[in-house]
Amino acid sequence: MVPIETYYKMFGSQSDVNFFAAALDRDHFEQAQEEVRVLLRSFRHLKPKDEDNFAIVGSESLTQAWTS
Repeated sequence: MVPIETYYKMFGSQSDVNFFAAALDRDHFEQAQEEVRVLLRSFRHLKPKDEDNFAIVGSESLTQAWTS
């Protein structure tokens, strides 16, 4: 792990960046996902009506992809 600004200095701001987050438990998953969405929208300077220009992939999606 490196600070995001260091990453951008090393690889440029146009390269792909992956962030990993974890909810406290299953009951807090949706809340955690929404908090991540808000942070990413802010980081990317998206306006309220702008569509998300990123993807959030949950562990269930990864599990389904793996089993199929």
